[in-house]
Amino acid sequence: MLLPARLLDALFAVSLVGVLLTAVSLPLYDAPAAGPRAMLCVAGTIVLGGLWWWRRRVTGQARVATTIAFTLAAVGVSYAGDVILAMLPVFCALLVLALDIAPLAATVLVVVLVALQGTRMVLAGRGVEAFDQSVGTGAVLAFILAFALLLRRTAGDAAERLALLTERDEANARLTEANARLQGSIETEKELVLARERSRAARDLHDGLGHRLTLVTMSLDFALRARDRTPDRAWEEVATARATTGEAIDEMRLWVRALSPVAVEGLQGAAALDAVAEAFRGTGVDVTVSTLGEERPLPDDVVLFLHRFVQEGLTNALRHARARRVTIDLAYGTDDVTITSTDDGRTHDDGRDAGGDTGSASAAGADGVAATTDATDIEDADVVPGFGLRSLSERASALGGEVATHRGEDGLVLTARIPAPRAADTPAVPSASAVAALVSEVAP
Repeated sequence: MLLPARLLDALFAVSLVGVLLTAVSLPLYDAPAAGPRAMLCVAGTIVLGGLWWWRRRVTGQARVATTIAFTLAAVGVSYAGDVILAMLPVFCALLVLALDIAPLAATVLVVVLVALQGTRMVLAGRGVEAFDQSVGTGAVLAFILAFALLLRRTAGDAAERLALLTERDEANARLTEANARLQGSIETEKELVLARERSRAARDLHDGLGHRLTLVTMSLDFALRARDRTPDRAWEEVATARATTGEAIDEMRLWVRALSPVAVEGLQGAAALDAVAEAFRGTGVDVTVSTLGEERPLPDDVVLFLHRFVQEGLTNALRHARARRVTIDLAYGTDDVTITSTDDGRTHDDGRDAGGDTGSASAAGADGVAATTDATDIEDADVVPGFGLRSLSERASALGGEVATHRGEDGLVLTARIPAPRAADTPAVPSASAVAALVSEVAP
């Protein structure tokens, strides 16, 4: 509305100047009646100026009433002046009628003015000229009406653009606020994950490594007390302490390998998984990585899941099943990828078998998005998933896949299927799951 408003103000100022010029020039046309008509023009100028000022400051019904009053005053001034300059306020009245009320009101005004013009000329005895004058007046008023409709459309388009811009700004503000909340939620989730990982790591260290070190201390204390009375028994305790120390060292090495980040930048497929597996080969386990199907680039979040899967499977096999051989099979499907971990380790019946918690803090679930464990398919009721497998299942569920565990002939078989469309259908930007899962990289 800014452009039409400024344009209308300029036109109205010109019309007031026209009315004042009419008042000054009236003696040249009708000297006997020049005085009263000039006074009417001056008074009309004051009235029109006041109504225009008031129209700019009111809205709703008051604005409509002011516009009608302005129109009537403009018509009165034009007939008082009775020259073309005095018609300028009528032109402004047409414009404001079209803008403030409706185009139909401006059209009715044009018809009424043409009819009044013809009637007045007929009554004045100028019937011959009435038709020509009416046609000329109608043509001028029709042009002004068309201009008014153009202004109305321009004002409508401007208002629509302003509304769209306002809506866009509001949407951007809401998006910014939502992003801020999301960032806060991610940070909170990150802290919760880290706290949970630290707590689990501390518990496992206490129950595993701490217990063995306690046994070593007890054995050495007993050997120290019994070395004079029963030296053979003392040496047996020293041997036990040495064996327990070896177990503690092996467990610490496993922790170090499980927690150490693996450099897989630039690696894909079996090469990347083999780099993860290499960190565990130092424990004496034979890890074989194989692929089936044509290798192709995978989305970042899928690649990250595969790394976590291998870490989880190897840590599970070593820490709980005491496996000596683990096979990792990666199969590329048309629209998915399937990875399987098979070990030859034994299982336990103490509730923490090969499906129990793992010592790998980096393999624990750290997704920054909500996920459920519905994707977990426990085919054998006696395979109870611990924290590590539950977390892996949540990751798979967040990616639209699933994780299944069952007992094989020699050990645990862990399988995951994840949707992985070909590169042409895969967005280049990592998904939110991949970004959130990177939280686990910083787990101590």
